[in-house]
This record gives sequence, C-alpha cells and structure tokens, in this order.
Amino acid sequence: LFPLNTAMPTCGRVSRQSLRHGGLDREYLYLLPRVACGGGKADGEAHQTLSALRLPLLVLVHCFGCSARDELGKFAAAAEAASFALLAPEGMWSSWNAPSCCGEAKANKLDDFGFLDAVVTDAAASLPVARGALFGSRCPDADSTSR
Repeated sequence: LFPLNTAMPTCGRVSRQSLRHGGLDREYLYLLPRVACGGGKADGEAHQTLSALRLPLLVLVHCFGCSARDELGKFAAAAEAASFALLAPEGMWSSWNAPSCCGEAKANKLDDFGFLDAVVTDAAASLPVARGALFGSRCPDADSTSR
C-alpha cells in the first residue's frame, strides 16, 4: 500500500515511530502531506526540509483485528488533498483495552488510554502539527478508546 520509512520523518510516505509505554515497546505510524516539505516535493523528503507550516492532526484508532496501516490507507488521499497530518497508533495484538472492547489488550489490561496520550504527545513534539487542531477518528468497535 505505502512505502514505509522507519528512519527520519518524511513527507508523502508512511513513517514508523516507536516508544516505550507501560513496560512495552509500542509503535505508531504517521503520514505527513507533501505540503509539509514546502509543497509538491518528491516522496521521501527528509525532516530537515520541513516547512514552518503547522498542520491539523487526525488521530486514527483502528478496529479490533485491523492495523494502523489499514486506517492510514482510508485517509491518505484526503490528508494529502486537505493538507493534514495522520497519526495511527498500533494496538497490541491488533486490539485495544477499552471498557467495551477488545481482545488481548483488554485481557492483559494494557494502559491504552495512556498509550494514546503518549503517542499524541510524542508526535506533537516532533512533527509540524498545530496546537489546538487535534481531531480523532475510530472504527465503531473502538468506540471506547476515543474520547
């Protein structure tokens, strides 16, 4: 679906970021539109070329059994067209710990609310996102993880 960049943040390509939360190594994916690199630059422009532009951020919570990459695929074209950044946390075992949902994450009582907070904080510190322009989207079975 998308080429994956795991090193330095880029524009127009999916990037992966890791962080440690609750004693576990967790990940999230993000996608910056090309405008974040100063306009129609080629895919893969490096972080050093990011413009001073600050973008709205849409956080995507995937459904039980799905993945962060699945969610990015649904919104990538719109994010490019409307110039907003996408952020998609990866649920452990493709699941989330929420009051009404789901799977191994719930069974293991993972702190997924804390993880979502940590992901947004981490991304806001390193990506060109606008303060006060944070939005969320979630699958219907993930209703309890978006607040």
